[in-house]
Amino acid sequence: MSRVSVARHVLVSCLNGLAPGEFMCGISVVAAPRGSVADLADLQRLNNALAHRGPDGEGIWRSKDNSVALGHRRLALLDASDLGAQPLLSSDGRWAMVFNGEIYNFIEVRRELEAKGYSFRSQSDSEVLINGWREWRWDLLHKMNGMWSFVICDTESNDLFMARDRFGVKPLVYSETARGLYIASETQALLALPHIKRSIDAQSVQRAVFDPFSFESSPNDLLQGINKLPAGHYAEYRNGRMHISRYWHTVDHLVAPPKTLGEAGERFQELFDQSVAYRMRSDVRIGACLSGGFDSSAVACTMGALSNGRSSPLRASPDWRNAIVATFPGLSNDETAAAQIAAKAAGLTPTILDFSSDDGTEHIDTVLGALDSIYISLPTAIWKTYRTVSDLGIKATLDGHGADEAFGGYRAENARLAFATRVLLSTDVGRSDFAIGVADRIRRNWFAARGKYFLRQGASAPLTRFANPFVKDELPGNWSMMDRRFYGMFHVDILPTLLRNYDRLSMAHGVEVRMPFMDWRLVTYVMSLPQEFKSNAQFSKLAARVGMAGRIPDEIRLSPRKVGFSSQMPTWMNGSLGRWAADQMERSHPALQEIFDTARLLDQIKALNASKGWTWSNSDRLWPYVNLDWYLKKHAG
Repeated sequence: MSRVSVARHVLVSCLNGLAPGEFMCGISVVAAPRGSVADLADLQRLNNALAHRGPDGEGIWRSKDNSVALGHRRLALLDASDLGAQPLLSSDGRWAMVFNGEIYNFIEVRRELEAKGYSFRSQSDSEVLINGWREWRWDLLHKMNGMWSFVICDTESNDLFMARDRFGVKPLVYSETARGLYIASETQALLALPHIKRSIDAQSVQRAVFDPFSFESSPNDLLQGINKLPAGHYAEYRNGRMHISRYWHTVDHLVAPPKTLGEAGERFQELFDQSVAYRMRSDVRIGACLSGGFDSSAVACTMGALSNGRSSPLRASPDWRNAIVATFPGLSNDETAAAQIAAKAAGLTPTILDFSSDDGTEHIDTVLGALDSIYISLPTAIWKTYRTVSDLGIKATLDGHGADEAFGGYRAENARLAFATRVLLSTDVGRSDFAIGVADRIRRNWFAARGKYFLRQGASAPLTRFANPFVKDELPGNWSMMDRRFYGMFHVDILPTLLRNYDRLSMAHGVEVRMPFMDWRLVTYVMSLPQEFKSNAQFSKLAARVGMAGRIPDEIRLSPRKVGFSSQMPTWMNGSLGRWAADQMERSHPALQEIFDTARLLDQIKALNASKGWTWSNSDRLWPYVNLDWYLKKHAG
């Protein structure tokens, strides 16, 4: 059945029983002021804008007084039968829910609930979530192992309760207006509503192009009146007001580390095996995106090791031996040979994607639209990878995200000094406002001296910092500066940005990404390890490399090479994409012209085009301005 023809619309009221199901998906909510009626046309616009996230069905629920409406787009991975309709109403009729995510330990939580007398009509994790809410309320968040964003409506009071997972894998954005509250899985869905403001947030825009990685973990958006619920937070919407609380602090869950590196490796393998086994749970076809680096190879080879044992993981997909390998023949970021070695070791059948013929301009508007924000490069390679995953009938992949940030894997081969410099100049968690401000000023002057800073007020003008809930976290006193930087990469800058990218670009094709390295038990364990168990002069991810001995081929396990998975921006910018960027900036958005010296930016782009002088460094600095201009032209007034 095609992705289009399988979609169907279901309209139900709270008086009709709703059957439970499990999905990755898109969720939407409209809550009108007291005494008003939620506009179903608005909810339908939100649902339509999220159709790509849920190609397997659609559902809508309204409260008895019609003041609240919940919408859902379905991507079915467990219990894909008609029992999977959402929104979901609890069996006692008290609670209505829309849920985007995966509760990987739903079988174990379900058993605990059954012991308390709860019964279940399906084999899904969404029914476990709503019954868990009935039993434990917010304490449920600490019992769940997975990724989620959900909204629950109390049908007696019409109050709303919502939450995101510990690390913000699944998104939740909202806008509070005179017409009420609007919630969605993506910003572009909110912008499908004609009455949502489209004025840019000038301070957010200035900060976002200067430091694109600092943006996603903040509550801010590029446009005024739109906010993100931060990772590890929940919110209650009562009497027309939002009350936000934080429930998760990683440092509160650190553990006593093993005494030797060998013991650390053994414990890593135990936790990683459990994490991979959880994420293999599915009733549909799954696979792995395999680059040939350590992280994705660890995932793939562990899938193979678990399935080749005495028994496969509980509720594991029967069709998992699928690997997708992106190749860049002749370019510096090609790892095809290593990926094929890893696929063979894991027992996976690889599908090879060749990106060498792409010039960056094909599908550019579609890719930038799917991104839903701005980034330092054009992520076409990621978008195309998950398009192929979808074409192969694979609905979920197990990928290696999170390992670099927890273990500090960005210290590339022969780049120790450069990595140490970045650590010193990064906005570290736990630093004083003064220290952060000094590092900020140094970076701005550095960029300005090299013609990479275009704020009209110049590098001396202060930039407003995002009100980031994680920057002021109190970290253990014995942590090194490197430990603190790893924590910052994981919670504040690099990882939140990558999570956003992979969510948007995979869900653009109705594909779910599962991340074994981001199991909360594994994360807190790794962050508890002493620095000498994380990296040394030769390797990063030491405990993981020790734990994977005998499982990953040594030519991968012991390789210090670090290659990020991204589009080949220097090659593209020295060709068609550079010309596209110049054409884009010839007619830049008026709001962009007010804030930045777009004429000088255009001259810089043209000069680099003429000299074929684009590198990774200058494309990273200049592309966010071009990306922002495209975004404003599409969305801003």
